[in-house]
Amino acid sequence: MKIKKYVAIITSAITICSALPFNYNNLKLLSMNTLSSNAQPNIYNDLEYVIKQDNTVEISSHCNSISGDIEIPSQIKGRTVTSIADRAFMWCHKITSVKIPDTVSHIGKTAFHGCDCLKSITLPSNLTSIEEETFWDCPMLESISLPDSVTSIGTAAFRECSSLASISIPDGVTNINSMTFYFCTKLQNIVLPKNLKTIDSYAFSNCTSLKSVDIPDGTEEIGFYCFSVDSSLETVYIPDSLKKVGILAFCETLWYEKQSNGPLYLGKAFYEYKGDAPENTNLILNDGTFSITKYSLIYCNGISSLTLPNSVCCVGDSALELRKSIKSVTILNPDCEIFDSDSTISNDHDAEFKYSFSGTIYGYKDSTAQAYAQKYNYKFIALDSTSEQSIISGDANCDNTVDISDIVTIRRYIIDSEKYGLSQTSKNNSDFDGNNSINAQDIVAILKFLLGNDSSEI
Repeated sequence: MKIKKYVAIITSAITICSALPFNYNNLKLLSMNTLSSNAQPNIYNDLEYVIKQDNTVEISSHCNSISGDIEIPSQIKGRTVTSIADRAFMWCHKITSVKIPDTVSHIGKTAFHGCDCLKSITLPSNLTSIEEETFWDCPMLESISLPDSVTSIGTAAFRECSSLASISIPDGVTNINSMTFYFCTKLQNIVLPKNLKTIDSYAFSNCTSLKSVDIPDGTEEIGFYCFSVDSSLETVYIPDSLKKVGILAFCETLWYEKQSNGPLYLGKAFYEYKGDAPENTNLILNDGTFSITKYSLIYCNGISSLTLPNSVCCVGDSALELRKSIKSVTILNPDCEIFDSDSTISNDHDAEFKYSFSGTIYGYKDSTAQAYAQKYNYKFIALDSTSEQSIISGDANCDNTVDISDIVTIRRYIIDSEKYGLSQTSKNNSDFDGNNSINAQDIVAILKFLLGNDSSEI
């Protein structure tokens, strides 16, 4: 009897399923109708809502008739309104302002995306996050006050809010995500949080009315194209805490145009060598430099040798992709992180963009510099274990030869030691006459050495 009962149950189930076309959507519909006791949405003042498991209310959508200034209720039929769902007011073209009660602690992703008539919104005082794309493409939104409780702002949260004139970001926010204020073309004033650590790519790109920005002390990284095409941006405060800067972070800004040609540092990051270097330049980066920005030297001609001090911890993709003038790269940090690509240190490539380096990489034995050179079959010479580089008297640019370029290196150092700084090894090599100073007498002594003549013939 039990077997017959089971067979009857299975037969009934098959009969029910066969009455519907056999596809996933119909099975899903059958499941939803079976599990849901109320298929019709709940509606209150043209707002659709759902009752959550904890007996609180979430605003889930809106009726097409909703328009003008709206106020989200704090309670509906005795239940507290605590959240606004993802996409709840997406593309609602008729609302002009929204007031959200303090009972709401969560506003979903893209909740107000595309509300092209929305001019103002009052956020709840205990809101902790602005989700991604929440106010993307709200071109009429002129102002918004973020409560102090906010600790995170999602990707593209205010993207293309083209009427937004000012914003103050709460101090609890430590990261500004990519494209957060992208194309906010009327944004003139921003107050960044005191505890900020990172600003991601394109975060303030194309903010064409922005004239100045103070990046807070403690900020460590800003992403690529971060402030790019901010055509009015003229004043920028860069903190010493900054360790990494993305490619073209300030391209097409007045601030960048004002920067002098030569090595350009942003905090502890070597951003780029602006313009071409003088021929046979021995570029020694400042002590304390932490990182080398991607593509930082790609358009620079004239550098014959490059020295990275022990403080340099990372070298970005194609950062040292140089012209053919480069003869040597010295990396003094044995644990320096070098981006794993044959273009990172290179001076040529073939038709298939296979990169090569005809110069020499100097570093310590068993260092990342040696591992990098060996992987890409580049020439490597280990530095003396007791000094940065073996002393070669007269070899001011540390390319292992004494020639006229060393005289040029010394002459530039004498004229402007800050702009054309020398490493300790370079200084030791430059002191050709051994009197513990670098001056014109060393130039004369090197000339005599090269010419094989006495001073009367120079």
